[in-house]
Amino acid sequence: MTRFCGLIFDMDGVLFAGERVFPGAPACVAGLRRQGMRVAFLTNNSGRHRREHCAKLRRLGFGADESEIVSSASVTAQHLRRKPNAETKRVYVIGGSGLAEEIQEAGLHLSDGSPPIDFVVVGMDVDFTYEKLTIAQHAILNGAEFIATNADPIFPTEDGPRPGGGTIVAAVQTAAQRPPDIVVGKPQTFGIEMILEQWGLPAPDCALIGDQLATDILAGNRAGLTTIMVTTGINSAEDARAAPADQRPDHVIKTLAELPDVP
Repeated sequence: MTRFCGLIFDMDGVLFAGERVFPGAPACVAGLRRQGMRVAFLTNNSGRHRREHCAKLRRLGFGADESEIVSSASVTAQHLRRKPNAETKRVYVIGGSGLAEEIQEAGLHLSDGSPPIDFVVVGMDVDFTYEKLTIAQHAILNGAEFIATNADPIFPTEDGPRPGGGTIVAAVQTAAQRPPDIVVGKPQTFGIEMILEQWGLPAPDCALIGDQLATDILAGNRAGLTTIMVTTGINSAEDARAAPADQRPDHVIKTLAELPDVP
């Protein structure tokens, strides 16, 4: 691994599943830091603020700093912030409190569902209701921009896979009769580009470690990083061998304990 200057880790399915830490994962990350490598954590989980992701990483034994974390929520907030006259726009959020907080901190106004609504942002929402769906539908049909934090159909937990944020996006898409104007999270490369810019490193000097071919690995390949798939999460080694070329990882490992041996 010494040929890499920076390593970007997906979180759920790579470092842990829910509250269950994968054996050797904290030691692996700590060892890479000791070797002088930059480490970042890139997650499609939009339900939590980066502060909350950081607290969880620390609680589970990973010595993380909030500045090392990029989530689909924080990338969405920065995407909105770059919009013309963003400070005057109103955003209706379907998602967790962390997503709403990230957007507020970016300087935008949250909508309670009353028109006018300029943007409808959709992420994972465990309290999703028919009323929220109706508000989103009406806003989009009346011209609001439809932004999805991610399109993941599955979210890995210690009890097995559960519906991901993409299932909520699909419901809104069906009601609004059109797809999102943009999907911000992986497999898009916005988050990776933010990390590389922060590090000041070129893509070939970095690697991405993930567990899902259609999100993590595809994003890393698109961005020009070396991609490493670990089989502790959603996809298997057999899946990787059968994957389309753009989703095929450069390396497949069983656990993060094997990561230091990747050439």
